[in-house]
Amino acid sequence: MSEKKFNYEMHYFRALAILLIVCQHLGYIRYANSPSIAVFNDVIFSLFTNSSAAFAFIAGYLAYYLEKKKFIKLDRFDFWNAYKSYVVKKIKNVYCPMVFVSLILVLYTYFSLLYSHSNNFGVDVTRLDLNFSLSNLINMIVMIALGHEQGQFWYIPFTMVLFFLAPFLFLVSDKQLKYISICLFSLPIFVGREGFDFYTGGFWCFVSNFCYFSPFFVYGMFFCRYECEVRRWVLFNKYLIICLFIFTTVLLFLNFRCGSLHSFPIMNALWYFQKIFLILILLIFVERLYKHLGLNKYLDILARYSFCIFFLHVCLGIPIITLIFNKLLNYVDKNYLLTMVLLNIIAICFTLLLSVLIGFLGKKIFGKRSRMFLGV
Repeated sequence: MSEKKFNYEMHYFRALAILLIVCQHLGYIRYANSPSIAVFNDVIFSLFTNSSAAFAFIAGYLAYYLEKKKFIKLDRFDFWNAYKSYVVKKIKNVYCPMVFVSLILVLYTYFSLLYSHSNNFGVDVTRLDLNFSLSNLINMIVMIALGHEQGQFWYIPFTMVLFFLAPFLFLVSDKQLKYISICLFSLPIFVGREGFDFYTGGFWCFVSNFCYFSPFFVYGMFFCRYECEVRRWVLFNKYLIICLFIFTTVLLFLNFRCGSLHSFPIMNALWYFQKIFLILILLIFVERLYKHLGLNKYLDILARYSFCIFFLHVCLGIPIITLIFNKLLNYVDKNYLLTMVLLNIIAICFTLLLSVLIGFLGKKIFGKRSRMFLGV
């Protein structure tokens, strides 16, 4: 079996996707509330909410691109053997890093609260009391398993379910894949995303997220199968797609400013279409970004350490932002938008740099096993 050629376009697209997620979680300004800053925050919320859709799209694309040939034309026995190896690999490379990082964060926070009453990394431990007990230990295990401790971790248990289902989608015909994509298209319009915390939100929270983001996973598979045709169509309609992206973003922004839609499901539907348009735009222009602007080295670093950045950007970003703003707010006008945006950009850059550094050190320490611990 010939080895798949390394896909640089999706590699660099992954770098842009992690930047979207970091901006969603860290891009808004926390320590000032002037009218201009409120407008800026609404722009951030309008642009970047539900950016995990880009990661789901990449997961579907790469699953189809890298794994499909391992499953086609297998008899039942060989299929289940291949499936078992596939599942073990995904647990080791996707789920284990979340468990490892979560365990460190929860234990550190637990003992910090126990001895110094501080929670520097913004870990959610509201369901835990500080007395050691069996129920507390069970709660801690369930929290870690479901990715409860920080907002971005919900994506890992969710995407594991998609990975478990993916090999069965590899077996469907091209025509059936088209039908599945068409059927899923309208699902997020009628089943809006309701929260992200499976630990407190329960089964329906998972179902709503699955209905909202699983279409992006299938779209990634569909794009991988029909890449040339879809690219031609997008190039032909690129100005229309850009206009639709701007239109949906403006509608979302106006709702934040005026509250005109008065419906969270409608906003979720708008974010759904907006992210489809944004993904299509980024797919077309990513090649120009790294070829014509000389950004390939930086995009390569972000892409290679994207999983590590995903796990660490919130727990590192919150204390970094807090430190920078606490130290500098006495020397700057906190109501001056440009200054606050500049400080936020500096904080995000430090967060990315520190996340990459930790990933680099993790590779040196853990060697070939580093993907199990930090995803790099």
